[in-house]
Amino acid sequence: MFLGRYHDYSNPSGVASGYLGNVTSYNENSCGALSCVVKLAPGERRTVAFLLGMKPSEEAAALVAGYADPAPRCAAEVEALLDNDEYITLYGRLVDKFGDNGLVTALIGHRQGDVLDMDLWIMSCRTFKRRLEHAMFDELVRRAAAAGVRTIVGHYYPTAKNLLVKDFYATIGFVKAAEDEAGNCTFEFTGFEGYQPQCGVMEIKRV
Repeated sequence: MFLGRYHDYSNPSGVASGYLGNVTSYNENSCGALSCVVKLAPGERRTVAFLLGMKPSEEAAALVAGYADPAPRCAAEVEALLDNDEYITLYGRLVDKFGDNGLVTALIGHRQGDVLDMDLWIMSCRTFKRRLEHAMFDELVRRAAAAGVRTIVGHYYPTAKNLLVKDFYATIGFVKAAEDEAGNCTFEFTGFEGYQPQCGVMEIKRV
């Protein structure tokens, strides 16, 4: 879990100060805005669900109400994805000489025929450009090819937080297929034949 900016992993400033803002601010640092206080007894476990997005008040209230007991709801959603052959799901942890960075990236691809549409690809900015993104894509290509996929479709939305990955798809073999007036882009990857893994600098452990 990413706990906030500044200081180091042993003492993030948000944890040290006990304040993360807890306010809505479009395109600002959501990692530093959402906060809650959870008190745990020895050996106790709880699940906290953060719902990100923007909805009208009534829709938002109904959505939040559905997570009144988040543990079974979140577990059911994850299991449904894992058990559905129409989806390819991956997550990544990064361990380096400084320690275990934890779970820092995840992706969900929805397969329709021989096309895999990337519903989600998120990654911690603190581990981006350290080749983990290439390791994830190598595994995605392997899994997609085994499922008979011939085209992977990726999406780029030009928000303040996404500028870091504006050109990422193009660097790993995608070709821009469309762009609208707002700068939202669609990319396509078809380079399965003869594909060469792009990450050869780290040890990969599949679980």
